[in-house]
Amino acid sequence: MADPSEKPTTVRSGGRGGGPPTGNRVSLVAAAVGVISVIVVVAALALAYPRQHQSPGDLSSMAPDTSVALSSPSPEPEPNIATPSASPLAIDLATATATTAAEASVEPCCSASPTTATAEEREISDRFWDAYLPQPNPFLLDYNFSSLADVTEQAHLIIRGRLTDFYVGEHWVFSEDEPASPLSYASVEIAEILKGAPVSRAGGTVEVQLSYVGEGWDPASARPLPGHDNLWFLMHEATVREQTGQPPRSYSEIAPFAYFIPSPQAVLRNIDGMVTVIGPEETTIHYGHEGFPMTLHGSEFDKLLQEVRQLAE
Repeated sequence: MADPSEKPTTVRSGGRGGGPPTGNRVSLVAAAVGVISVIVVVAALALAYPRQHQSPGDLSSMAPDTSVALSSPSPEPEPNIATPSASPLAIDLATATATTAAEASVEPCCSASPTTATAEEREISDRFWDAYLPQPNPFLLDYNFSSLADVTEQAHLIIRGRLTDFYVGEHWVFSEDEPASPLSYASVEIAEILKGAPVSRAGGTVEVQLSYVGEGWDPASARPLPGHDNLWFLMHEATVREQTGQPPRSYSEIAPFAYFIPSPQAVLRNIDGMVTVIGPEETTIHYGHEGFPMTLHGSEFDKLLQEVRQLAE
């Protein structure tokens, strides 16, 4: 018989004396499940932690993962000439553009402009003829040639040659009340005679009237003289006076030998082997784009000579 003074003993785990009560069994199961859950979470965290903190040297062994993109990138040096960019194509294009600009500034491709020597020659010639091309002689006929054949037929002398000297040859008096006007002359060295017989004070040259110049004019201001060949269609002044019934000019030593240019059409320049008209813009306005001599402008000078030789026969 049990002693009524003893307190009952609570059994928390099963033993030989039989299983625990039902409530205790449920609590045990719940505790076990909780422990297992904690273990699973801890294991997952342990596996994830190394993957997010691998060093850059270990990236090659990793499979692609968005967690890498989320990490802060290390700073990279800014690209410069010696450091290739991430895009080689961009560098190539920039280099090509810079090279092209540099080359263009030194030597433009496919330019149709004349060479430096020809451009300088043309500039010297234009400057001279713009200043000294004679105006129509007020005492003589006004000439207007319709073609190369026309000027070849009417010219007294046709020569190929270049300017060798430039000076005041005469002083012309237009009025008793006005001072005499200095008239410039050019000495032309004859390289070829295509028509006529030169009348000259010095063998191998002829003297050609150009423009009036002011008192005190210095011939050195006209230099350098154009050095290229010209085809000259010249009129002999004394012959024209005789043909038109005018008395000869006997008051000048140079007068019997003087030639004049009858029209701007009558001097055709040889610049770089091409026919170059004097004052092409003004000549076009006066004679027309399809008029003589604009139809010859830019053609081969040698072919022009050949044609004039044939016309002058």
